[in-house]
Amino acid sequence: MKYFIFLSIGLIAAASAQREAQLPQPEIPPFLSGAPSHVVKQFFDLLKADESKTDPQTEADIEAFIRRLGGDYQTRFEQFKQEIKKEKAQYEKIHQAALLKFSPAAREADAKMSAIADSTQLTNHQKTEQIKAIMDCKLFA
Repeated sequence: MKYFIFLSIGLIAAASAQREAQLPQPEIPPFLSGAPSHVVKQFFDLLKADESKTDPQTEADIEAFIRRLGGDYQTRFEQFKQEIKKEKAQYEKIHQAALLKFSPAAREADAKMSAIADSTQLTNHQKTEQIKAIMDCKLFA
């Protein structure tokens, strides 16, 4: 489920950047494929509003939204969550292999960013800001 949150954060960031640049809305998640535009807009509005919420709160909001849609959307969302679990497992394998090649400073930064990303106490906005601060440090400059 954490990978789903990362995806949501990415979608939020993409949506924010694209809205600011007045570009089209980001890619529609597969579970909303074919949904009316007002449903897609509600979903992205939900993600944007949830920047100030924690992962468990965001997950609950998304689950409630999908439950309200019901039917095929709910089935596709469950399939999407299963795909995310598989992708997360694959990501973890790649991540662990990459860590072996990191410098000690990079491993430390990665550990900090992973702890931030895994936190259930921080809001999505706080996570984004804290990870950005680590990425902006001189280590990566």
